[in-house]
Amino acid sequence: MKNFVLALGITVLTCSISFAEDLYDYSLPCPSFWSVQPNPSVENSLSYIHDNGDIAVTVTYVAGSAGNVGAQAYSRVAAEQLKCDMPVRSNLIEDAWSFYCSDIGVEGVVYGDAGDLVLLSISGRNDKTEPALEYFVRFLADQAKR
Repeated sequence: MKNFVLALGITVLTCSISFAEDLYDYSLPCPSFWSVQPNPSVENSLSYIHDNGDIAVTVTYVAGSAGNVGAQAYSRVAAEQLKCDMPVRSNLIEDAWSFYCSDIGVEGVVYGDAGDLVLLSISGRNDKTEPALEYFVRFLADQAKR
């Protein structure tokens, strides 16, 4: 486990990152009170967990695998393949589509432009964890501006 200090604007963030040091020589952006590590199961994917362990978010850039489809179409196909609820407009991110997989207790949120999509996989979302999740989404929005 290695600790990195990242300066983003005027806020300094400390992030715990777990991975084999000789394989990676970089730091990953991370909001305060969260830790991050590369997701070894999926390319272009990072797994974040809140320090209290109540909520986790995996952020996956799915542009290459999605072809030139939009967020609504991608979320519909993903929901069907995973046998989840049909997608609805997200109440978390503007112009995003959300679907819930009750069998595994994970919410999927797909957003972005056609051919340039991001999939969030959220575990542990509830009224108690909503403020931490909203903070995390603001962090993602700030990162997208860079």
